Amino acid sequence: MAKNYIMKKGVSTLNDLKGGAAAFGMGVGNIYYVVKRTEAFYEQIVAEYSVDYADGSNSICPDVGTTTSSAATALLNTGIQDALDKTVECRNDYVVVWPSNSDYDIGAALTLSKKCVHLVCPAGLGNDIGSTNACRIHQLTAATPVFTVSDSAVEIAGFYVKPYAKVTLLELAQNAYAPNIHHNSLIATGYSSTDGEPVIDTIVTGNTLNDGGSWGALERNWIIVNGNCTIASVIYIHANSTACRVNHNEITLGNQAIGTVGIYNDTTLGSTNFNIFNGGGGTFGGTWTHCVYVNVAGSATGNRGMAADGEIVAGGTANRSFSDNMNSASGGAVDDAT
Repeated sequence: MAKNYIMKKGVSTLNDLKGGAAAFGMGVGNIYYVVKRTEAFYEQIVAEYSVDYADGSNSICPDVGTTTSSAATALLNTGIQDALDKTVECRNDYVVVWPSNSDYDIGAALTLSKKCVHLVCPAGLGNDIGSTNACRIHQLTAATPVFTVSDSAVEIAGFYVKPYAKVTLLELAQNAYAPNIHHNSLIATGYSSTDGEPVIDTIVTGNTLNDGGSWGALERNWIIVNGNCTIASVIYIHANSTACRVNHNEITLGNQAIGTVGIYNDTTLGSTNFNIFNGGGGTFGGTWTHCVYVNVAGSATGNRGMAADGEIVAGGTANRSFSDNMNSASGGAVDDAT
């Protein structure tokens, strides 16, 4: 039986807010909980967290929890999109996903098309960079991203994500301003010579570059590209965007992958700071050509990369764009040339 929840004395964290008037008074809108029906604690979550909101929605969004290779069935099994569909733009709603021993399999992109909606797995947070594997989202369908963001101030945090090998994992569409994409582990494994799309990308419609990512932050994510492939750019933010910050991420190339550019941040006034680019060569390592590219009006500070040719940075404006970037030559050397 659903019930309203009164905020307890001394409450201090989001997890203690169960939704309804108590949460709303703190500037938080409705909170929707995604949990698998197959989990032993499912009934407990329903009993303690179920709330009937004033808009007619209920806080619990169950996931059937059946792992399957069938994309059609998998689409029916996810409660995440159901929760996202219940949110209301600018109400500052949260979708909180519970951990599971099995993947949250999906058969279509999770669409975040409403401003100020938060998709989080608190159990995945806690690492300085990346997430734990508390909540694994797995895309089973070819030619389909995991996330598509098409409105402003959207947050995605705390997820361990396994995309379909040939497809961009997260797309930022036109008007996807000020995204907050942080503390995720994006595991793009199994790439082959025919693959190579960016893991995070801004969508190109026809020949028109969009402005997705403007004024936003892609921070403290861990990205792995593993497979015998050449990937032109792991993160690609196009030139129509403005002031996108891509900071404190770690990108790893493995199994002979070649990265032409790690972070291609072509935004005016964009910043690409304090990122780490791994790829030690050998049988299991990958190779970077360049680690960072920035716009002539962009900047890059404090990046560290295993760039075998000693050219960690590219683009920019000489003597204006780069400071304290280091490659792997001679055990680590400052390389701020353009």
